[in-house]
Amino acid sequence: MVNSIFIYSEIGNNFWGDGFTLKSLRENWIENADSVEVHISSPGGDVMEGFAIHDFLINSGKKITTIIDGQCMSIATVVAMAGSERLISENSEFMIHNPWGQIQGTADEIEKYGKWVKAMEEKLTQFYALRTGLSIEELGKMMDDTTFMTADIAIERGFMTGKVKIRQAVAMLNNNLIDYDMNKFSDDQKTFLSGLFDGFADKFKMLFGKNEPAPAPQ
Repeated sequence: MVNSIFIYSEIGNNFWGDGFTLKSLRENWIENADSVEVHISSPGGDVMEGFAIHDFLINSGKKITTIIDGQCMSIATVVAMAGSERLISENSEFMIHNPWGQIQGTADEIEKYGKWVKAMEEKLTQFYALRTGLSIEELGKMMDDTTFMTADIAIERGFMTGKVKIRQAVAMLNNNLIDYDMNKFSDDQKTFLSGLFDGFADKFKMLFGKNEPAPAPQ
């Protein structure tokens, strides 16, 4: 059984109360699932909540596959890297940057907060380095620059492991997908059914085939 989790919002509690949290993950968790697919399209959010979700996933003992369906930015990238298999769709975007925030208070409070943000920056840099094999220096520059990556670049730099495969629909006859006993049909019926499914197969290939353009709209 595969447990599918969908993170299609900010990470952590937001103003509207619809962000994705560790509590959200627990509420959608299926204990007897063999593996977990985590679909992500998120602009990021709370740093500590993101690390908590990541740690829960990798400590679950289950096979985790993370799949980026649109955008994966900021702390959402940490969640994405919980997967032993990390897939990204062709047109998705992956972004890392330095953590930031805002605070009001005394000079001492602001100074303490600044030190905490700097500590989170170092923690993120080390986290990415451990998982990608990139150097601390290279990652530091990427985070300073707020780096956006295409699917290919995210894979090349070790953040993701591969692309989401585009599934092609293929109509098939007289095999395990359609479990009919063809001996029960007359020759005319067999000819009709074969032509019918071959026609479906040609249509699907025309629409979704890698090397064949889709037909122009009528």
